[in-house]
Order: sequence, then C-alpha cells, then structure tokens
Amino acid sequence: MPFSNAAKTIKMASMGDHMKILAMLAAPLLLAANPAHAAAPAETSAQADAWCVAHLQPLLAGTADAKNPHTQFCQAIMSHSRDHDDAAAAVHMRKAAEAGYAPAQAMLGGFYETGRGVARNPSEGLKWIKAAAEQGLPNAQYAYAGLLMTGIGTPADPQAAIPWLRKSSDAGYAEGQSALATAYREGRGVTRDEEAAVRLYRLAAAQDHPYATFALGAMTFNGQGTAEDKPAGLVLVDKAARRGVAEAQLALAAVYVTGVGAPRDDVAALTWYEAAADGQGSRDPAADAVERRLTPAQVAKARSDAKAIIAQTKTK
Repeated sequence: MPFSNAAKTIKMASMGDHMKILAMLAAPLLLAANPAHAAAPAETSAQADAWCVAHLQPLLAGTADAKNPHTQFCQAIMSHSRDHDDAAAAVHMRKAAEAGYAPAQAMLGGFYETGRGVARNPSEGLKWIKAAAEQGLPNAQYAYAGLLMTGIGTPADPQAAIPWLRKSSDAGYAEGQSALATAYREGRGVTRDEEAAVRLYRLAAAQDHPYATFALGAMTFNGQGTAEDKPAGLVLVDKAARRGVAEAQLALAAVYVTGVGAPRDDVAALTWYEAAADGQGSRDPAADAVERRLTPAQVAKARSDAKAIIAQTKTK
C-alpha cells in the first residue's frame, strides 16, 4: 500500500510536529476568549476583532482608554503588524495579560516561547499560556498541551497533555481535534485507538483542516480505524495535497508511481514530487528515477503543473 509503505519514510506528522505554537503568533486574534477583566465579557475572536475595528479611530489617535485591556491588546497588535516593533508590542501585551485578558496572556506566552520582543524564556511562556488555557481559550489549551507533550518549559508529560487537548477539541478547535487524533493514532499519552483517531480527524477535516484531511484520507485509503475505501481516501489526500500538505503530495506521488489506488502515471508522480519539494526545501530522491523515465517534454509539463499547484496553495 503506498500510504502504508510511505508511513515509514513519509510518515504522518508526529505529535511533536503537531504541537508547534508558532501558528498562534501568526494570527493577531485567537479563537476564543474568556477574560477575567470585569469590563470585558467572554467573547469570540470575531467579537474581539470587531472591538478593535470599532475602536480603530481612538486607537490610532491615542485617545482610547489605556486602562482597558482590550486597548492594550489592540495596541500590541498594531505595534507588531503596523510598526514592526515587537518590543513595544510585548509591553502592551503584558499590560493586557496582567489585567487577566486571556488572548493577551496566550500571545505573551508565545512571545516568551519564541523570543519575540522579549528574551526567550520557555518557563515564563508556559506560565502565561497556562493562564490563558485555564480561562478556557481553546487555542491556548492546544498550545499548553503542546508544551506538556514536548517538554518545553516543563518536563514532558504526555498524559497530562491529553485533558488539555480534549478541552480544546471539545470546544471545536480544529488544531486540538487533529492533535488529539494524532495522540490516539500514536498511542501517546492515551491508549492507542485508531477508530477514535478517525472520528477526531473527521471533525477537524470538516473544518477544512489540511493535515487532518490528509490523515483521514490516508487512514480511509488503508482501512485503518475505518472501512477501507481507496477512492474516497484518495479524494481526501488529493484535497490536502492541493492545500500544500507535503505528506499528502508525497503520498500521491507514491500512488502514481506504484499504480495502487490509481493508474500509474509518471508525469503526475513527478508533478507531486516537485510540488512537495517546494514545501520541504529539497526534492525526494525517489523523483530522480521517475524523471529518468520521462521525455524532456513530459518533465517540462510536470514542472509546469507543479508550479500551478504551488501557486494555488499559496493563495489559500
């Protein structure tokens, strides 16, 4: 089976890969908040975003209430994204975090984990991310679980990470659902259960989570935790590949090389090897043998198709 064989060399993301918190820093606002500040009711990220937009003029003019943690949080975002001043962003973020504002606590924790605007301090980052997680922020619960799982800022404790992943998953957070699925698939911190993994990957895939879509497709293709259905599995893997998931792209290449699950097609195989190389930084050595079987015109077509796929993934 191409996916089964590929798992030894093109394995699905490990739990450590799943638990990176850098993605949390890429977005200015988090998925959900439950701030302790009396003036700030529980809110979703959309509501937090709307607050910043609604108060944009006073924020820009410097007349917004500086004592309001919302103000400090939004000013931190502006310092980072508009002024490119992470040190100033960290100052504002700390004021909001110390006032009990959960999104700011999570973001400040991320700053300390990565050394953005402050000296890197994983233990301090852990403290702030945990504070946000305890307030019910799904993104922070996922990130805190990642720190426990991988032992960043604290001794590794996969079993302690699972309840936090479950909280994040139960809140509907796709990253949490996908990571908990991976824990069940690997048996890390929890008893191995492929059926549970499939259920959770399906929930995350329903939210268009790229990696969960691939994992669900691979498990469906192989009949792991669910009935084997190669056509349905291949559709999901193809969808994930077109979202830029390198594991999915390499798995498709293996399918087209072996002809298991789809007709053999060396041009399509080389296309997916080339597309995966863009994300991985180097081309899989297996692509060399495929390329030698093709004419120059076929190689040119494969590379042209790969460029189109790469361009498509960067617009999503």
